[in-house]
Amino acid sequence: MYEQNQPSLLGLLGTVVIFVIAAGYGIVALSTEDPLWFVPTFSEDAAEVTVYCRGEQETVPSGSPHLTSINLFINEVLSGRKNWDSLTMSEATYQYYQESDAVVALEIRYDHPVRVHSIYKYFSGVDTIVIPLVGRHSNVNAVFGMIDGVPTAGALHVNSPEMMLDYLVTNGLCSG
Repeated sequence: MYEQNQPSLLGLLGTVVIFVIAAGYGIVALSTEDPLWFVPTFSEDAAEVTVYCRGEQETVPSGSPHLTSINLFINEVLSGRKNWDSLTMSEATYQYYQESDAVVALEIRYDHPVRVHSIYKYFSGVDTIVIPLVGRHSNVNAVFGMIDGVPTAGALHVNSPEMMLDYLVTNGLCSG
């Protein structure tokens, strides 16, 4: 004979948990337009890095051993936990980073648009990343994005990029 199974509270609970997890993933993936939003790593190769150091500018070109080292630092800083807030780099602040003798900042340019995976839609398709190391906004470990020379909305806050400043000073790319 055919035996009828009784509904199971454990089975129902398992189904609800799976549905909630799938719905949560789907909502974030749709809102960020990034199915890999949960991937904490960033591993892009910069085409060029410009070091703004106390009013001086030094470009680290493609193929330079310094670019390889700086790129590793950048990828490490942009990997892991990132928080977004509405702090946005204005054109005046960008110019300040380039010209001020009180600032050390990195401008990282990519040959193609890159995405920094996070639960936020921002930092999708950026081709330039600006990281202040000394001066305005450096105390909050802010990272700014740009698309075609225009700053994007908001900033990511990352683990301290202090090791980058140490590298720049140790290797003569900045006086610190």
